[in-house]
Amino acid sequence: EAELTLKLGALYRFTEQVSAWARYSEGFRAPPYDDVNVGFTNPAGRYKAIAAPGLKSETSRGYEFGLRVNGAAGRLQVAVFDTLYDNFIQPLAIAPQFLNNRGRDPADGFLTFQSVNLDAVEIRGLELRGALGLGRVFSALRDFQLEGALAYARGKEQDGTPVDTVDPMNAVLGLRWKPLGLPLESELIWTWSDAKDPDDIAPPLPIFDKSYIRWANTLAIGADDAPERFTQPGRNVSITLRMDL
Repeated sequence: EAELTLKLGALYRFTEQVSAWARYSEGFRAPPYDDVNVGFTNPAGRYKAIAAPGLKSETSRGYEFGLRVNGAAGRLQVAVFDTLYDNFIQPLAIAPQFLNNRGRDPADGFLTFQSVNLDAVEIRGLELRGALGLGRVFSALRDFQLEGALAYARGKEQDGTPVDTVDPMNAVLGLRWKPLGLPLESELIWTWSDAKDPDDIAPPLPIFDKSYIRWANTLAIGADDAPERFTQPGRNVSITLRMDL
């Protein structure tokens, strides 16, 4: 299957520091191999995922508008977008042929998942990101930089039904330390994620021993599953070494 897509963009500079852009883009996505050919059964959890050989390719038309500000103290960028999808691929939905049986296959009683196409979907949202050199505010903090990003998106079908595969609002805040004259740097990152449970606040590298479940993983949790099996580790520490030659 082949498709010709178009992308068109324009940039306008108000000054050397301030610019705005607009972009129109078309997209095409063939059904992923795993969605079409998946075959998995969990007898202990009494759920399974089945193939979707009739899955159609997804097409989209998107609009994006943004504003970017660069200055001596830092940078700021904000963008809004609106994307319209035809045959949106919804992974691991409840198998439609078993909806009248609460998603369970009458042959074995297993909760059954299957990727499906949604006729028309609209996803719109906002993205915000920026950085601030703290040395511009307090000279004693000249080796520190504050960085942040926020993403918000909501998706709905033509009849107003929400699209649950769209990630909820999330925000990231980072504090970077890069001392002048020393070949090292470190970064501390906080991540906040909206969720069904207001108490579910999830750092990506937890140091406060708080368990959580990633939104994308909730799709695979069956009615009879133990949600604790899908949680991320309470504490996680990582060290990265990079050498540039």
